[in-house]
Amino acid sequence: MLALVLGIHWRKSPETGLIGLVSIVVGAFGLASVIALFLTFDANLPSGAIERGSVYTIVIWQFAVAVALLRSRANPGAPGVAATSASTSTWSTSN
Repeated sequence: MLALVLGIHWRKSPETGLIGLVSIVVGAFGLASVIALFLTFDANLPSGAIERGSVYTIVIWQFAVAVALLRSRANPGAPGVAATSASTSTWSTSN
């Protein structure tokens, strides 16, 4: 679910469009796998294979985000995961 939400958010920016698309695809596949697992739980189907579809998508998404972060850190001009304005804003304190 997090991959879908972040993917939708990241697709709005041209710098993070690619990782956003990857996040949406992987997140949608993972969510579909979880739904398929719940629907076929008592159907005598190989639920282990369906369960792996939901678990491995999390690992694939984490790896893709890590690669995007490393690429953006190594090459500031490369597309990657950009920081949001909330995380880069400075807090001002007044006495």
